[in-house]
Amino acid sequence: MNRVLIALAALAFMTAPASADEQKDFFAQPSNEVGFKAALKSGELENGRARMVAMCEKEKAKNPSADCACVGRVVAAVSDREFYYESVRAYQEFMIRAEAFQAEDKQGYEALKAEHGKREGMVHKIEAQCGKV
Repeated sequence: MNRVLIALAALAFMTAPASADEQKDFFAQPSNEVGFKAALKSGELENGRARMVAMCEKEKAKNPSADCACVGRVVAAVSDREFYYESVRAYQEFMIRAEAFQAEDKQGYEALKAEHGKREGMVHKIEAQCGKV
C-alpha cells in the first residue's frame, strides 16, 4: 500500500497539462532521449498513431458517433516528441494502476484511477476536439 500512496502522490503532480518545462526535463534524461530517437527511427511513433485510430474504429461498434477521422487529425497534429512523452507517461501510469490492482488494493487503485481521469493528456485533448470515443 505504501508504494501505491507514493505513486498516487507522484501522479498528483502529473495531473496538470504537460508544460514545456516538464517535457524538457523528461527529454533531458538521456534514457528518454535515446528511447525517443529509437521509437522515431523504428516507426513506432507512426504505428502508435495508427493504433489509436484503429482503436477508435473498433470502439465505433459500441459508439457509432465516434469521430475517428477527427482522432486521426488530432494525433497527426501532435509533435513526435509530445506523442512519445504522452505515451510513456500513460504507460507508467497504467503500470502503477496495474500494480495496485494486482495487490488487491481497491482503495489505492480507485484513487489512482481517479487521478488518471483528471490528467489532461492526449486523451483529454482528443475528447475536447472529437468528443468521447
